[in-house]
Amino acid sequence: MAVFGILKPNKSLTDVEEIFIQVAQNRGHQAYIFTAKDVSFEHHEILGKTLDNGKVVENSFSFPDIIQNRLAVKKEDKEVYLKLAEMIPFTSNRVGTKQEVYKKMCQVEEFKDFLIEVVDFDNIEDFFSFISR
Repeated sequence: MAVFGILKPNKSLTDVEEIFIQVAQNRGHQAYIFTAKDVSFEHHEILGKTLDNGKVVENSFSFPDIIQNRLAVKKEDKEVYLKLAEMIPFTSNRVGTKQEVYKKMCQVEEFKDFLIEVVDFDNIEDFFSFISR
């Protein structure tokens, strides 16, 4: 089971986030939304919101395997954002190069089958060779 976190500036669920959470739950995963202020590095947990039988509930969650970032980084959130980014791959507004993010995501076993390989190449022949694969 993978755990997905959605980092955002507030804890109100949008329709899109509710659908994301429902799809994750239907596939046997866990998903929740949270803000930077909800992260406890000391206890390695996050106070977030999710859905339970269609109702919004607030719970403590373990750190997610991956974070979808919807947070516009404010000065007061920067430290939490950077610390999380060192520990957990972000899917959007990533921290690091494409290759670095790819390597981090490869470390999560549940994602390996879904990742598109990231390859460096120096010339056009390498490009066409990769495309023909």
